[in-house]
Amino acid sequence: MSTIPTDDQKEESAAQVKVGAIVKENDKHWLNILNAADENGTADDFIEMMVSHFEGTLGFAGFLAGFQFIGIGGFEIVDDTSEVGLFIIVVALIISILSASLAIIELSWLRFWQGFPTTEIRKLVKGYYW
Repeated sequence: MSTIPTDDQKEESAAQVKVGAIVKENDKHWLNILNAADENGTADDFIEMMVSHFEGTLGFAGFLAGFQFIGIGGFEIVDDTSEVGLFIIVVALIISILSASLAIIELSWLRFWQGFPTTEIRKLVKGYYW
């Protein structure tokens, strides 16, 4: 069942199409996405886009780490092959925990910069990538 879009949804989808067109013309570099999402002199749309990206990363890494932790708990070492398998699961668990921790740090960093002018965010992105 389809619904009739409201004016707010039409404006939002038009803004997304505009951002997508600007990004499609260029490569998908963060600075081009920042330039496309610039609105009212602040980079809040860009930061919200990045926050949703890192929230997804955090959820996925936490999900994987949970199942790997459960897998380690029920693991029995009976031969060399199972010992290698356990080592691989432990390494994967460490990587998942590290990526979840980095996503938490990145989310707090992004939330700090919310509300700052686009010029400041552009300096940060340029300084980081160049």
